[in-house]
Amino acid sequence: MDLTRTLARGFASLTDDVVEAAQMMGAKPRQLFQTIVLPLITPYLLTSFALVFIISVNEYLIANMISGFVVETLPIKIFNNVRYGYSPVVAAASILFIVITVAVLLLVARTTDLLGLLGVNKDK
Repeated sequence: MDLTRTLARGFASLTDDVVEAAQMMGAKPRQLFQTIVLPLITPYLLTSFALVFIISVNEYLIANMISGFVVETLPIKIFNNVRYGYSPVVAAASILFIVITVAVLLLVARTTDLLGLLGVNKDK
């Protein structure tokens, strides 16, 4: 799943015709951005942010490289608990990750065309 592809689809939905039509009607650059550009790319931005959030919460390696040994983030704590001994906290955190992931994806799917934003062709 390429997140830049999702954003690229959003920016591709902006055609020159729409922007030129708004400019010909007298829209200033700020009005053009607020009333034309932002509403067209908002679903794509929200989908990208949601997917980045889901991926980043579950990434141990990135958290380890960024924080090092100074700060123990949640993915590092979970990895250490699994590695050095099981605790119920790991199970609870895993369930929490699953619930957050499903909730975010359902919210994005309900408010936007998630399959279309991810590039799934419905015609096949």
